[in-house]
Amino acid sequence: MLCQQCVWIASAAHGNDETLMIVESPQLAAHFTREEDRMWQGAELGITPRLRRKLERIRQTCGQGTPRPLAAKAQKS
Repeated sequence: MLCQQCVWIASAAHGNDETLMIVESPQLAAHFTREEDRMWQGAELGITPRLRRKLERIRQTCGQGTPRPLAAKAQKS
């Protein structure tokens, strides 16, 4: 089994906790490939609706991240 979609980058080589698996059984490799394909079909890539709602709640609680007039004044002092 060869993953043609793999991209080798520095973080993969030095920072990520990744595993290389060598499968010599064609039958096991086929099962593994089918399971990987099944999991990726249901994957939500990017900002999911759930994360978008969470981000909106945080923005309502904390604002947009712009300094408030009093905070900006205190930083100049």
